[in-house]
Amino acid sequence: MAEMRLQEEYNQKVHACDIFVCLFMTKAGGYTEEEFNVAY
Repeated sequence: MAEMRLQEEYNQKVHACDIFVCLFMTKAGGYTEEEFNVAY
């Protein structure tokens, strides 16, 4: 079991990036929106 949810680990990686590229076709899911907000 992880100490935190997996999405939090992704968010930490996104936050540490200098460049974030988000690709989606017609709509973004909740997790994609969360990652975008963290990057923004």
